[in-house]
Order: sequence, then C-alpha cells, then structure tokens
Amino acid sequence: FVKACLAYCHVTIPSLSDLWPRMYLFANLGQIALTNSCVIQAEAFFQAAISLIPSLPVTTTTTSSSSSSSAAIQSTSTLLAGYVATFCSTLLLMPGHPSKGPFYLMEELMASMEQWTPWSKDTVSVDKCKAFLSLFTIFATFAQRKFPYAIKGVSSNDALYGRDAPYLEKCLKVLNRFGRQIHKQLNELKVSPKRLDQQAAGTLGLQFLNILVDNVAMDKKSMKIISVVHEIVVDSSSKALDRKFYNNTMQHIQSRNAMLYDQLMNCKKTKA
Repeated sequence: FVKACLAYCHVTIPSLSDLWPRMYLFANLGQIALTNSCVIQAEAFFQAAISLIPSLPVTTTTTSSSSSSSAAIQSTSTLLAGYVATFCSTLLLMPGHPSKGPFYLMEELMASMEQWTPWSKDTVSVDKCKAFLSLFTIFATFAQRKFPYAIKGVSSNDALYGRDAPYLEKCLKVLNRFGRQIHKQLNELKVSPKRLDQQAAGTLGLQFLNILVDNVAMDKKSMKIISVVHEIVVDSSSKALDRKFYNNTMQHIQSRNAMLYDQLMNCKKTKA
C-alpha cells in the first residue's frame, strides 16, 4: 500500500506548476519512503528534488495559508539555504550505492547547487555560505564512527562502510574543498561594501568555529585553521557582532581545548 501511494505521488507531483511545492513534496515523500525502508523509492524522490534546483527562479512568490489573496516575494537564495540544511540531514541516512559511491546523492546535490546561476562557481553571498556550512557539517557527520540518528531497517553509511580508508579519504577531500570555499566566502563578505554582509561574516565565522571545534581533531594544522577563522570573526567584531554568541563560543572552546583558547585570546589582544 505504501509503495502504491508513493508511486501515485511520484506521477502526480510533476503536474504542479510551481517548482518550490514540487521540491518540498519530493523531499518530504523521500523522507516518508526512507522511513518505510523503501530506499529505491526514496532515491527517486530525492533525485527528482535535486534536479529542480538549477531551474529555480531568483525570487519566489509565496501565498499565505490563511489568505490566498496575500502574496509575498521571497528570495529563493534564502529559501534554498534552509532547504539544503534540511535536505542534507535526510541524505545522511541514505545508503551509498555499490557503483556510484557512498555520497552519490550529495554529489548530485552539490553539482545542482553550482548549476543554479546565483550560486555559480565564483559568486559570493551570505546564503551560499550558509549552504556550504550545512554541507561541511554533514560531511563531518559522515566521518563519524556512528551517526547521531538512524532509521530502523535502513543501513546507512556508518554501517555499510565502517569508516574504511577510501570512504574517509572521500570525506576528507570534500571537507577540505568546502573548508576552503567557506574561508573564501567569509573573507569576501568581511570586506563587502554592504554592512549586512560584514555582520554576517562574523556570525557565520562563529558558526564555522563551533563546527570545527566540535568535529575536527585538534592538531597544529586544525588549530591554525581555527585561528584563521577566528581572525575573520575578530575583524568583524566592530560590525555589530553578537557578543553573547562570541562569548559563549569562546567558553565552549576553552572547555574543549584550553591551549587553543589561550592562543585565540592572545591573537585577539594582538589585533586590538
């Protein structure tokens, strides 16, 4: 019965004219399929959702559920950043493919994001940086020995690959790629003529700091990377940085690694 319902939805959703409702429905139905251990059906829904990303318009008109007459124009970039974050958390549980590899759906998602013109290769934006942070976080989670959540009856990559060497090598390659991309985005946002971009550089830098401290093994190389990101945050401190967020982040770093905390604080004093 579940498979019949999923098949009906897969056939009828493309008849919707607006892309966003189709994308949300494909993602939601993919989650339902995966929850019911229908991996093949989930794959089809997720690939259908991913395939729509390059065709998204720059802005999206949304209507209120309480009033069909009231409509609002929203930035697709902002909506897409939130969509990617939620979508990645679902794709974490999708099993890898024997021939396409453990991250084939994530790779299709990343390719579609680059094909969307506002997020093409050399563009810089706050929302694109947010999406990259989501991708970095999920690949850091892929590298964990055991995922933080699971679906009963579905063997995810932590069970299928057991962190073997080729699997971890692919994870590290993607993490390095997006680590560099995020660093580039933060640097360019920091010097943007737009004040909101400058403020966002500090906030996103703090988010990146938390992700790194929680997911990366501490050695000289990783501590140097964290120091570089912290410098971006410090440079943005005069641009209405959230002081409470910064202080909480520094307390967290101190609890995780006192030596790193002292290094960052010394760097901040030097900058001052």
